[in-house]
Amino acid sequence: MKATLKVTGMHCEGCEGKIERMLPRIESIADVNADRTAESVEFDYNGSEDILSAAKEKIGDLGYQVVE
Repeated sequence: MKATLKVTGMHCEGCEGKIERMLPRIESIADVNADRTAESVEFDYNGSEDILSAAKEKIGDLGYQVVE
């Protein structure tokens, strides 16, 4: 499955890189693309809504805001 989340608070390439490195550490998440100008994070995941919730939590833990 593919997910796109609106994420605010990314200001530079380092912010994008942090999200792109950390999200794949969650089992079943791959191909992460963070885009600060579009304020979005796209990724593929295999699994349930629990994986999506874990991704949102991880992004929040990194200091960014997922906008619902």
